[in-house]
Amino acid sequence: SDFKGEDGVVYTLVGASPPLSEQKTSGAPSLQVASTLQTDMRSVESGAAPQRAIHEYVVEADIPWDKLSDFTRGVIIPLQSKGAKLTITIRLHAYSDKGIEASVIEHPVRETLRQIGATVLSENCA
Repeated sequence: SDFKGEDGVVYTLVGASPPLSEQKTSGAPSLQVASTLQTDMRSVESGAAPQRAIHEYVVEADIPWDKLSDFTRGVIIPLQSKGAKLTITIRLHAYSDKGIEASVIEHPVRETLRQIGATVLSENCA
């Protein structure tokens, strides 16, 4: 059944038993029904918002290179720890007014990409 919380939000008790008037019982509700209703009401009374499940999350963000470890710690690890299957596509744009030596691109950049099993979707050197 639906009810309006003190916060003004209408809540629906999911999985709650039918109203007692619709139950076929001989007197008091069973312990299981009373326990289920009590648990549902406790979570509502505690002010905890009902949890909704997100089935897919996609984000594109410009992240400063020196914050990649923060990104891993605050985004990747929490998602992974909740069982999410992750695919990460990185677009790197490296530039230098003085130029980047070609040997740096070949080793360690390309070598590292090979070693970690990266699938290079595109690459451009200018």
